[in-house]
Amino acid sequence: MTCLVAATQRNPSELWLFSLSPYFAEDIRSKNMNQSWLNNIGYRRVTVFNKLNFKDLADKINCKTLLFSGEIELSKWSVLQERVVLARTLLKNNIQTIVPSAGHDVSEPHYIKAIFKVI
Repeated sequence: MTCLVAATQRNPSELWLFSLSPYFAEDIRSKNMNQSWLNNIGYRRVTVFNKLNFKDLADKINCKTLLFSGEIELSKWSVLQERVVLARTLLKNNIQTIVPSAGHDVSEPHYIKAIFKVI
C-alpha cells in the first residue's frame, strides 16, 4: 500500500506490488471484508484507510506496474481477490502474475522463482 500511495507522488519508472493489501476504502466497505481484520488493525488505521480510494490513486499512476499475488492467498480470501481484480482493471500498463502454490509470504521459494522469471 505504501509504495502505491508513494507512486502517486513520485512518478516512478516502474512499480512492483506484491500481495496488495485489501485495506483501501473500497475493500473496507466490501461485503467480503473480514471484520476481525478490521478489528485487528484498529479504529485509527481503518479511519485512515477509508480515505484511500484505490480508483483515485490508480488514476495518478502511469508507469508500468507489476502485480504479484499468491494463488493460495487469492483462493483463501475473497476480499483479496477483489482487490487484485480491481487493481488489474484500474492500473494502466500492468502485468499480473499469480504465483502458483504461494501464499501471502513474498519470501516463499515459489514467489522468489516467479519474481526471477519476470525480471
